[in-house]
Amino acid sequence: LTKITGTPFKGCSSLVLKATQKTKPSGWSTSWYSGCDIYIYDCNNSVIKDGIGYTIKNNEAVVVAAKKSLLNANIEREIQINGTNYLVTEIASKVGNKNSSITSLVIPNSVKSIAENAFGGCVTLKNLTIYGGAIGENAFSQCTSLQTLILNNGITNIGNYAFWECASLDAVVIPSTVASIGLRAFSECPGLNSITIPKSVEIIGEKAIQGGSAVVYCEVSSKPSKWSNDWLYKANSTIIWDYKNNSLDENGYVIVTVGGVKYGLKNGIAVVKQQSANLSGEIVIASEVEYNSKTFKVTTIGKDAFYHCEKITSIIVPEGV
Repeated sequence: LTKITGTPFKGCSSLVLKATQKTKPSGWSTSWYSGCDIYIYDCNNSVIKDGIGYTIKNNEAVVVAAKKSLLNANIEREIQINGTNYLVTEIASKVGNKNSSITSLVIPNSVKSIAENAFGGCVTLKNLTIYGGAIGENAFSQCTSLQTLILNNGITNIGNYAFWECASLDAVVIPSTVASIGLRAFSECPGLNSITIPKSVEIIGEKAIQGGSAVVYCEVSSKPSKWSNDWLYKANSTIIWDYKNNSLDENGYVIVTVGGVKYGLKNGIAVVKQQSANLSGEIVIASEVEYNSKTFKVTTIGKDAFYHCEKITSIIVPEGV
């Protein structure tokens, strides 16, 4: 078969297309597969299992496709192709890009690299667990429903824009095997409440955290020389250096969350800090906050405290503020 024109499979949403060709022939339309559920090249050396397509590369297996109808995806650590078991070590570019069905994804520790745009724009993805590999550029950017992100030891690098515009993301703990975080990796994540950065991270790119209000817990006691001067850019975030031995931010506040609302505590006074954009419904500001057997009176709502909190329907403000 040397020629396919247009989109002959348009509307065939349950169709599985398998091509014996290793790559797209020049005479095939660039969107020849449009409308199908999944397509895969080199089908004689490939397999589709539980909605995920795998193929052989350098005596290892690569994830090369995912069904558009896929809901819950668990990448195999090892896959059998033509009677031989292959370790799954790579996720190719745009495997699940803009998939609008997937809600959860688990990536095993056998994976060494997750290519650019692998699952970018998956607007229904809510839960993501990664056990290993280098996370490529835009790999999970614009996954706007992503709430739970579990990153495990074995991950080595987080690429540029990796989680850019993941608006629903709540908390991130960077594992101690990560050496670098790329530019804008967690930029435009207004729902981010906290991010923890271990001392293993030697490099952080420009605007890695931007536009949010997260509490940033840093294991190091001051900014390393290879962290960009603008690593935390235009964010009303709070930095707590040496967080394992210190509970105070740079302005001497202890940061606590009570009833979903974030407060800064100092000298017997509590200040309402900038909140996560994920706050919703009716919000009740406390009149007092208890911490370490001490009472802090709420007197101030800080600048931009509820900026971008579009899901809040009402706020109850106590006397004394």
